[in-house]
Amino acid sequence: MPKETAAFILLFGNSFAAYATAYALTSGTGLPLVPIVIGNDLTGNVLSNPHEGQALAFGMFVVLALMMVIYVPLQRRSSRWAK
Repeated sequence: MPKETAAFILLFGNSFAAYATAYALTSGTGLPLVPIVIGNDLTGNVLSNPHEGQALAFGMFVVLALMMVIYVPLQRRSSRWAK
């Protein structure tokens, strides 16, 4: 079970932060996915809230850090079984 959970955590973290995949799948439409909104805000396409991109990027960092905090103990636990 820890190996499956660790794999899920890594895949979730990777897909959450993937900008190019989300942009390609939505064809650049106005779908408000976090990586696309961050990309738009940081490239200068700012409407009314200039710090929105920075706040979303920080939130993404927190989510990815949480994923790693969960993943590392699971990886250590499963590496003991692989010996």
